[in-house]
Amino acid sequence: MNKRRALPLAAGLALGAGVLLTARSAWMAPRAIALVHRRLDDIAQLEVLKRGHAAEFAAVAAFEKLPSKTPPPLPRLLKEAFPGGGVAARHREPQPLMDGWALRAAELTFDEMPLAEVGRFMGTAAEDRPPWTLVECRVTASGPAPGTGRATLVLEALEKTAGP
Repeated sequence: MNKRRALPLAAGLALGAGVLLTARSAWMAPRAIALVHRRLDDIAQLEVLKRGHAAEFAAVAAFEKLPSKTPPPLPRLLKEAFPGGGVAARHREPQPLMDGWALRAAELTFDEMPLAEVGRFMGTAAEDRPPWTLVECRVTASGPAPGTGRATLVLEALEKTAGP
């Protein structure tokens, strides 16, 4: 084959290969763009999760710094607030959480109590660290005097049960 025929043939082959590669790239570009967008969305979701976990880890660190890792005993708080009794307490099974922490919960039922005293009790329970937190409250006005009634409270508190 002589040089005069080889050069146009090589140029034609190069042009054909270029056209095929361009067509292939144009055909694949939408899929590649969609993949990049999906990955960017995944990264954005991971950033949101990371920020959420940062807040959770900060909360755990704050609880780890508390001098007491156990909430005050409810029977003691109830006896101090209501020496005459009249409060039914039902403790729930602790739920294990991360790093040796557990969630304790109790349901307290106050029958025919002055509701203001129930409110003061809640303030006392929330003052200690770790605090008892009110997560559910049902109040029914009843009784012989105004301001008395039945209250059912569900309280939760974090407690360190194991770990460093």
